[in-house]
Amino acid sequence: MTDINKEVVVVVGNGMVGHRFLERLRKYDTTNHFTLISIGEEPIQHYNRMLLTEYFEHLSIDKLKLAPPNWYIENEIQLMTNIQALALDTTNKTLLCQQLNDVPNGEAQFEVSYDRIVIATGASALVPRLPGTNLRGVFVYRSIADLNDIIAFGEKQAQLEATGADKKYALVVGGGLLGLEAAKAVHDLNVSVRIINRGDRLMSRQLDTDGAKVLHNEIVNKFGIDVLYGKSTQEIIGTEANGVEAVQFTNGERFDDVCMIIFATGIKPRDELAHSSGLELATRGGILINDYLECSESDVYAIGECISHRNVTYGLVAPGYEMADTLAKNFTCESPDNRILFPGGDISTKLKLMGMEVGSFGDYFPEFIKEPFEELTYNNPLEKVYKKLFFSSDGKKLLGGILVGDTSDFVRLSLMYKQKDTKPLVDPPNEILLGKRGSSGGNTVLDLPDEAQTF
Repeated sequence: MTDINKEVVVVVGNGMVGHRFLERLRKYDTTNHFTLISIGEEPIQHYNRMLLTEYFEHLSIDKLKLAPPNWYIENEIQLMTNIQALALDTTNKTLLCQQLNDVPNGEAQFEVSYDRIVIATGASALVPRLPGTNLRGVFVYRSIADLNDIIAFGEKQAQLEATGADKKYALVVGGGLLGLEAAKAVHDLNVSVRIINRGDRLMSRQLDTDGAKVLHNEIVNKFGIDVLYGKSTQEIIGTEANGVEAVQFTNGERFDDVCMIIFATGIKPRDELAHSSGLELATRGGILINDYLECSESDVYAIGECISHRNVTYGLVAPGYEMADTLAKNFTCESPDNRILFPGGDISTKLKLMGMEVGSFGDYFPEFIKEPFEELTYNNPLEKVYKKLFFSSDGKKLLGGILVGDTSDFVRLSLMYKQKDTKPLVDPPNEILLGKRGSSGGNTVLDLPDEAQTF
């Protein structure tokens, strides 16, 4: 039974951001004021999507879970899995839900009452509207269920080729973070892979041309994965009996040696619940929220990839975590006047792709820097290391940077960026880029090989 003296908070979305909100709200709720209910569509509890690629190695969902099963009991959180949220009645403060087990629609519907509700439904994989996307052998790279399907298909293809069948390729469409993770995962299944990228470089949202070149060379030379640029898929060709057989591109080129396709071309906000409930949406999708993370109806909030805030939709987990923390603090503050604003998310990125460290922070593309600046670059092809930092023209502020091959200074540099308006830089920019002479934290110009470039 629900304690009538407690406020019921329902969180729709059993993902990383929803979990972080529950975690933070329990931490800040020192008076035990809230009754918490977590509702998710997947049949399992919260897991870490950032570790999906590791799932191919151990096939253990438990190693991906964000908390042990007894965490929900210990924190007095009612966890409801395999449940789809259909619509909100914001007048009566109820949520209509559907059990997703094998039951006819309508026969397993029920309502959940709330005092406040937080929508954290995340995003889904964006699949282009092309002929053939419904064929067997077409996948996305988003959930445990997707990975299980890819593994089963890839293992079957590898077995066929091992017994004499013709060599076929898996095409990964998209050269961003998820595309590269998917390519590595399929490569590890012993299936030949090609990455198809519409743009002119990999990870175009995080890397410039020179940084992406270092990553490209590592992927091609170390893994033997083909990376093809400037290609847009026009049609997937195949039959119901055989599944995917070929791919046609808009430039007239065609690949006839294809067995599977994985789309990693971006995400779209999961805003269906908001749409069915009459909440205001952004023009390009996403639940419209203000700086307090409030939706267009009272006591309804949204956080994570499902939102649009100041015309921005985030595809990274870090901004979602910031929203979760902000909202949890606002739920537990003494007065509405003490609430804090969400000014926008930190889009800094630090990760490891195919053994290559990659990081970016601040403003790292010149066209987005709003003040006079200077840039310093270190490019060492022998060590496979590329660094570019942007400084204010007086050298007193670090405005952003790109790191490839070595992110050991990421935390230090990110902190310099975050403190740029309150703590002027003491060391000269060249020492920040290369390390002080005689220190163990980096190379000086005298230490550099002849092939390295600094400019």
